[in-house]
Amino acid sequence: MSHPAIELHLKATSQAAAQALDAIEAAARAWGITSRPLFQIQLAVDEAISNIVKHGYQGQAGEIILRMGRRGKDVWIELQDWAQPFDPTLAPQPLIHRDPETRNGGGVGLHLMHQVMDELSYRREGEANVLHMVKRGAIP
Repeated sequence: MSHPAIELHLKATSQAAAQALDAIEAAARAWGITSRPLFQIQLAVDEAISNIVKHGYQGQAGEIILRMGRRGKDVWIELQDWAQPFDPTLAPQPLIHRDPETRNGGGVGLHLMHQVMDELSYRREGEANVLHMVKRGAIP
């Protein structure tokens, strides 16, 4: 992995995703990323951060670190947090073809993350969760 072009330390609040998306958009402009891959990256990051804040920290104080960089034409993003352990790559697939009134549980956001990103991996580093995502060919 190359060195991050962005490293942003965020408080785990409802504003964290908006702050991250602003930083991602600034990097995207500098790198010439077009609107479709930018939207997909932002969608995945927004969903991941929202899940960390809501389900990981459950409203408690906490920190999220966003790292973003490029490797050739690919963009990589890492989100690190110290909330309870959770591996989103092992979450069950939601029953998206069923009526929302009758389907059990959530998971639609995680499903979207898997759909819009080319790689999604998780690792535990000590007490930290690290989610690594890659969008291939995002940089023209």
